[in-house]
Amino acid sequence: MNAAKKRLRMRNPWHLLATGFGSGLFPWGPGTAGSVAAIPCWMLLTYLPWQVYSMVVMFSICIGVYLCHQTAKDMGVHDHGSIVWDEFVG
Repeated sequence: MNAAKKRLRMRNPWHLLATGFGSGLFPWGPGTAGSVAAIPCWMLLTYLPWQVYSMVVMFSICIGVYLCHQTAKDMGVHDHGSIVWDEFVG
């Protein structure tokens, strides 16, 4: 699995987002780290009207399918543990 992590390039915006801005690289509980890292973003989103909030969440889900697929392909591993965009959006 470490060989797959070495294929990540944090300068690549898809890799940066798929890893939850790097939170998925945390050695213990990367999914939990991704969820915790998302809290400040969620707090900012709560100030938006619910319609805009919903659109941001839906867009994040849709774009996440592509960026996670692309990152997994670049890493050569299907659904690597460091890909935490689903936890981040959730």
